[in-house]
Amino acid sequence: MAFLLLSRTDLDARLMRTAGMTYTTLPDGRISNLYNLKLANKTHLDIPFVLKLENVKGEIEYVGSSDMVVKKEEYSHLQFFIKLNKSDVKGWKTEVQIAMYEIMPETKELKKIKTITAKFIGPEIYN
Repeated sequence: MAFLLLSRTDLDARLMRTAGMTYTTLPDGRISNLYNLKLANKTHLDIPFVLKLENVKGEIEYVGSSDMVVKKEEYSHLQFFIKLNKSDVKGWKTEVQIAMYEIMPETKELKKIKTITAKFIGPEIYN
């Protein structure tokens, strides 16, 4: 029991592409996918955070509220688009890595919490 309590993470994250949605080709030629992120804060402190793409250049655009804080002992839900250049999409499924960083209140420095892996759906590429 003690091992389970000591080894658990402070913030649990579950990322899924939005069901029933395929990719969207934007007017500027980029491709976007819509994702849902569910977060559970297991601490007694609010956790302000930011998301950044790690393995590919692109943009994360948040939908709705820009309040990027998971309140203490609560669940939070966030929707966002990932937008990639067509040249960075390697086929029907491209793996993207999204880093989640806590914004430290005192210094505003970023402390990495975890990396989440997801599939980015794009057009099939034929040779």
